[in-house]
Parts: sequence; C-alpha cells; structure tokens
Amino acid sequence: MNYKKIILILTFIGVLVLGGYVFYKTVWINNIAGEAGLVVNSTQGNTNVFINDKLLGTTPFFSNAIKAGEVVVSIRNDDRTFDVNLNLEPNTEAIINRELGPNRDFTAGDTVWVEKSKNGASMSVVSNPVGALVKLNGEIKGETPITINNIKVGEHDLEISKDGYETRTLRPDIKDGVKLNIDSELFIKPIGKPLVPLKISTPKVTIYPLHLEEVVAKSSIKMHIQAVQYWLTTRKDYLPKEYSTGLNIDYYVTEDGSVYNDQGENIVPNAEKKDQISIAYYGDGQVLSDKALEMVNVIAGNVDLIKNADETNNTVSSDKNNNSSTGNVIILETGTGWLRVRSGAGLGFDEVAKVDVGKKYKLIEDKGDWVKIQVDDVLSGWVSSTYIDKTN
Repeated sequence: MNYKKIILILTFIGVLVLGGYVFYKTVWINNIAGEAGLVVNSTQGNTNVFINDKLLGTTPFFSNAIKAGEVVVSIRNDDRTFDVNLNLEPNTEAIINRELGPNRDFTAGDTVWVEKSKNGASMSVVSNPVGALVKLNGEIKGETPITINNIKVGEHDLEISKDGYETRTLRPDIKDGVKLNIDSELFIKPIGKPLVPLKISTPKVTIYPLHLEEVVAKSSIKMHIQAVQYWLTTRKDYLPKEYSTGLNIDYYVTEDGSVYNDQGENIVPNAEKKDQISIAYYGDGQVLSDKALEMVNVIAGNVDLIKNADETNNTVSSDKNNNSSTGNVIILETGTGWLRVRSGAGLGFDEVAKVDVGKKYKLIEDKGDWVKIQVDDVLSGWVSSTYIDKTN
C-alpha cells in the first residue's frame, strides 16, 4: 500500500469520526437523545436542586444540559421539599419559581414548561386552588383550568388570582408553534386584614385582631400561626404602620382562652416581664371574648392593667350590633360583570348568589368592609363594600 492510499484512508476515517461527532452533538444529543434547559429559583436563597434524586446544585440554578424526557425535579432545604414531575422536550426550557414557605400548607410558586404544538401558539394554565381568575394583558380569559389558543407571539402579562389568596403575576414569552404550560400554586393569606391594634391596647400590651372570619382556608392552629409569623416578616403591606421591617407576635390567644407561643405550641401562660408584649387575637372580629381577655390579663401580669376592658368590649359590641342602615347600593364594575353574595360578612362564608354590575339593591346592614343587601323577595346576603356605591 503506497503512501497516498494511506493518507486517503486516514482522511476518510477522520471524516467519518468528525461526521459522527457532529451528528452526535447536533442531532443525537439535541434532538434524539435530547437536552433541555432548566431554571430553578427559590425565595429561600441557596436551596438544593435535585434531578432524579441526584444533587445538581443550589438556587439560583441554571443548566442547558438536562437530558430530555421524564424527570423528577426536587427543591429541598433543611425543613421542606417540593417535588414536580416534568416531561422535558429537546431544545426547550422549563422554569420553576418556588416559595417553600413556613410549612407544607402555606407555600406558593410557578412551574412553566413548553411542548411542541401544531395549532400555533397557546397557553395552558392550571392552579391550586382551582377556579382562579386568569387575566392576560388585563383581559379576563376565564378560570383555571383553562387553555388559551391563538395567542400572539411575544411577551405577555399574566395574572392569576382568587379571593383569599395572594395573586401570582408572570410575564411569559410565547413562541410560535409552542404550547406554554403553567402550573401555579397560590399562597393562602393567613390574615384577613392588615394589623391594626385594638383600642383596649396599652403602652405595654398591644393586641392585634387577625380577622379570621375573612380567611378562606385554615390549617391546624400550629401551622397557621407559623404562617402568620412568616407573613409578617415577608409581606410589608400587612404590618402595622409603626413597623417597617417585620413584626413578631409573642402570644396568640383564642376565643376559648387557649394560649399559643410564636411557634404555634399550646402553652400555659405566666406573667410576662417584658416592657412590650404583642398579642394576636386568634378569632373572629375585633371584640375579645371574656376568656381571651382573662388570658391577656394573665400574660400582662396584672388583671387591672387593661382598665375598663369589659366596658370597652361592650361598647364595641353595641356599636357592632347597631349598624342597621337604610338606602340602596349600586354594584360597581368588578371585571367579571357580577359580584358574589355571601352568607356572612367575610370571604370565608359560602356564596349564596351573584348580583349584576350596575344594578341597584336595598341596603339592610353596613359593617364597613361588608354590607348586607336584599337580593330578591326572599334572599339576602353580604357583599364587599369595595364594589358598591351607596345611594338613596
């Protein structure tokens, strides 16, 4: 075999090897064997990211070399774990944004992934809880679960909301020939309203009502208290005006006189020697029960500390009961064309009817944030005062 033949053979072998390598990199890995991208973010900082139980790194995490196919993505810290099953297609990217929260009942986040579609650009939105209102670029599209077809290519503003839950907002980038899937979990609001001290508070003892009558979903007392503590350090809008960075509640007192510490543990209270004590009333409304008031005084170390508390409570109760009203209300624009009517004055009460925007109804009772209206000859119920205008 002469020298030229050897050169030709070696060149041919080199071309085969190079061609095979190019095929492997551009066709096999990216399209047949498949690689996909994955982005994982967590509000808890450096949280461990596992794929199929293998540790790949910590958040914020990014990789564009995840083998396509069925995978289990896990986000873990010392206390909690979030798992999600994904089917990653080659040359696509999945995004997971997660707030692990204080426990398994109070958590939130979004999982976004794509799949190829022959029907143009579309979006599928599911949520926990179901029945969340979906707005795309400010336009109401319906309630989850929902699929929106024929979406314009490009970035859009997406809003997912439900009464009693924190609204999720995303800015998805829609591609042609792709179906974008979004799975959102909404954070339950553990407090009905921003905290405002009761009038019976003193320079030493500040009492905050949690307005649980307006909380739509409750957990065990322990997990709920953990959520309140977490909420008051992460959601500034719910803090009292004198606090700007966060607030830790020392004690939680229930209507039946039970007392819990800031970890949600049931305790027998002793007189507290601190100069400042924060107490949350774990009950409905803003009038302390007799048993709750007794426990507040025990914690304060002096049964006479909250002077005239019974009288104050009675005055508040009297005012609360003396709230009958006359006149009418007109239902304002809600974005849905109707407004829910509930069996009681709060988001936690069942829906009994819907009333139409623009119509007038007789006003029966006014509790400030909620008003009772006469829906028809038989039915009456409560609506949020945010969406009504009083008239004669």
